[in-house]
Amino acid sequence: EDYLKYTFGAFMGCFRTDNLKANPIFIAYNFQTKNYRNHIDILLSGSSINNLNPTNIHSIEIHLPNEKEQTQIATILTDIDNEITTLTQKLHKYKSIKQGMMQDLLTGKVRLV
Repeated sequence: EDYLKYTFGAFMGCFRTDNLKANPIFIAYNFQTKNYRNHIDILLSGSSINNLNPTNIHSIEIHLPNEKEQTQIATILTDIDNEITTLTQKLHKYKSIKQGMMQDLLTGKVRLV
């Protein structure tokens, strides 16, 4: 529906939400939680080849607050992610400036008086 091209390989599944019941961004953040990762690790333990079957997938529970609260949580988390991205970019910029200043000082281009 979003007119984007997707490629899926073997042993891959797709999770779709009912947008009337669950905010997709809220669900995506749930998939990034430690609780979800731990549940997947438990499901995969004892297997030489990591593979989830439909029964495993159906056993995963995601607790859903009401729609308004889901949207608020998703918005806050998205804002935090955006802030982290901005701060990371600034950090890289300042590290580059510092590196350039150190280079100028160490090569003698700039002298301290």
